[in-house]
Amino acid sequence: MKTDFEKYKLIHDFMYPIVGLKSWITENCYNNVFKEDWNVLMEVIKKIEAFTDNENCSMYNFKQESVFVEIIDNHTSETIVELDADTKREAAYNAVVEFIEWQDKNSII
Repeated sequence: MKTDFEKYKLIHDFMYPIVGLKSWITENCYNNVFKEDWNVLMEVIKKIEAFTDNENCSMYNFKQESVFVEIIDNHTSETIVELDADTKREAAYNAVVEFIEWQDKNSII
């Protein structure tokens, strides 16, 4: 299980692959804006939904109903992420983390 800081770094690296963390951002000194700010988290979700294949078709569908989230591969209809949580934001955040871990593991995108 990843620490909160590891999840922050995972999402940061996904969103800003060329820009590393500033040297002063450490496990003891950081603010997980992806977890705390709905608007920032929505930018991550938009990036996931913006991935397209060679034919410019959307690759992933992020579906959320209240505290339940699914991320589906639009080509195979495979459910990549399926989870729920106590709050809508927590569910979205956890789904984003799980998707990025899946993407890293499968060398997708």
